Amino acid sequence: MSVNKVIVIGNLGANPDIRALPPGQNVANFSLATTARFKDRNGDQQKRTEWHRVVAFGKLADTCQQFLSKAARSTSRDALLPASTRRRTGAESGAAPRL
Repeated sequence: MSVNKVIVIGNLGANPDIRALPPGQNVANFSLATTARFKDRNGDQQKRTEWHRVVAFGKLADTCQQFLSKAARSTSRDALLPASTRRRTGAESGAAPRL
């Protein structure tokens, strides 16, 4: 048995980008920033921020449009898609993993 589930809690970098797909379904794209705090070898406090691309479809996209805005705290729970996905043309995209 294998599980592909990710939970990301972070802050939105910008308002969600909402677009309509041909069948009339909306899609929302946004990025969540997560920051890890740690001490380096010298004992100095460090921060590392990572960005996570999130894509939501349908009613969830509509909810994102209604309630999410830049700097808002948000949680995303879903499967992690691979970093390289095949486009319709067959070419591979080098995009970062997305939720």
